Amino acid sequence: MKKKKTVLTGVIGYDIHYGGNVTPYYSRGFVEILVDPGFASLEAIILAPDCPGHGWTDSSSVTAVLELLSFAKRNLPVDPNRIILTGFSMGGLGCWYFAQHYPEHFSAIIPLASVPPSDMVLTIPAYVIQGEKDELFPLDTTEEIIQAIQEKGGEIEFIVEKNLSHYQTHRYVRPLSRSVHWLRKMWRHQD
Repeated sequence: MKKKKTVLTGVIGYDIHYGGNVTPYYSRGFVEILVDPGFASLEAIILAPDCPGHGWTDSSSVTAVLELLSFAKRNLPVDPNRIILTGFSMGGLGCWYFAQHYPEHFSAIIPLASVPPSDMVLTIPAYVIQGEKDELFPLDTTEEIIQAIQEKGGEIEFIVEKNLSHYQTHRYVRPLSRSVHWLRKMWRHQD
């Protein structure tokens, strides 16, 4: 009999998946490849919806994300101050969008393999993971925008992974797992 995992932290890891032809349970692949192994030590409740619209910034997708989050807050043993949002590629773009437009719902974001919008104003902490050889979101562009956000007071921990391309999703597990230490440290300072 498989032992049930006990959630001690009350953390919700809200994960929005990468792009592609979204079929039912599409987000499951993202969770299995990256999020579960990356957040294993966090003991978090993982929410991973399938994108119902044309990207995470689409109004139907925004509504779905916020409704699922509201449901989770009402029905699961979570700490509302320990809800994080992570996403890869299209999901990373969604992280930036939600951080800019709905920051009150999250304590931090962890976008992977993406780029923030050039007009980004960041009011919650971010742990950004970018591959040095990302083909879709060049490192130079991401670095430039990150620096501009930091100059405006945005709190960003920026991690560049050497020799990592965009299409090596499984290789982002290790840097994602290192974000757990950052999260715990951030939450200790907030308590």
